[in-house]
Amino acid sequence: MASLSLLAVNAAHAQEAAGILTMNAAQEIRSYYGDPEDSTYSTGLTDRAEIGGLTADGSAFVGTVYRSYAQSIQSGFIWTAAGGVQPVGDRPANSPLIQAESYTSSDISADGSVIVGKAAGAIFGLAGAYRWNEAGGFQSLGTLPDGVSSNATAVSGDGNVVVGFDGFLSGESFRWTEAGGMQSLGFLPGGETIKTDQPTATNYDGSVVVGIAMTGDYKRNAFSWTEQTGMQALPTLDDKLTEANDISWDGSIIVGKSRKGYYDQAVRWVDGEIQSLGGLDGDEISLSSALGVSGNGAVAVGTLYSSRLPRHRHSAR
Repeated sequence: MASLSLLAVNAAHAQEAAGILTMNAAQEIRSYYGDPEDSTYSTGLTDRAEIGGLTADGSAFVGTVYRSYAQSIQSGFIWTAAGGVQPVGDRPANSPLIQAESYTSSDISADGSVIVGKAAGAIFGLAGAYRWNEAGGFQSLGTLPDGVSSNATAVSGDGNVVVGFDGFLSGESFRWTEAGGMQSLGFLPGGETIKTDQPTATNYDGSVVVGIAMTGDYKRNAFSWTEQTGMQALPTLDDKLTEANDISWDGSIIVGKSRKGYYDQAVRWVDGEIQSLGGLDGDEISLSSALGVSGNGAVAVGTLYSSRLPRHRHSAR
């Protein structure tokens, strides 16, 4: 079993979390655009930020905030130590507060040069998945045949491969390259009738894709995909629900969660074999989900649960 260490991020463990930098990205983005504050809803909603990917050296990360929660208008942002919070792509400050200007930012390449997400029509004339870099700006990735929309959820470490799904809220998984365009990843058995797959991550060169897919019995499964094997379900702890959330750079280690009994457990798959990440302090604290893994696969981060304590973030080594 892996040895585990805990990084707590609540006030009760302030000294352990002393190195954590806090910011209100939503307020900074609204200030940039000159958008009014939305007093109709609580700050827990209007100031919420969803963090996407992080560069390899930790010097930049991307995410998504609301310009207007009431109108569901979002803005992708990037944070750097030098520049703080800025809109992805340097969107002009006079961009109107309209739905067509809404866009998200889901992931960033290892060196920070490529960002992916989903944009509405005003960004590049077509709603759907985008790939952005400094030289080319926003690039539409299109849709799969007969698709009406698309969403890019992750980018490879080298920035050359984008993965996501085609559809409004759910759909068919895709993998995009400059040479091959957007290609379907296929389905697990029976999944072609449901089409609710969603890739969550890909390795450094984009050769392995992981995520969540449905089978014909509506069961959520962690999956891995390669060009050689196609989409395959990953092993489970108890033949129940699983999710794959991240993957190491070489593709050998995948992390996520698997349900055992009535509870989720954080797990990792090493060369396809599943391992529970266990818990802390005996059985008092359990790891409920592994959300990310370092490039070399040595460190996983996620959430843990105890009936005695609030939910915490954790790291497992």
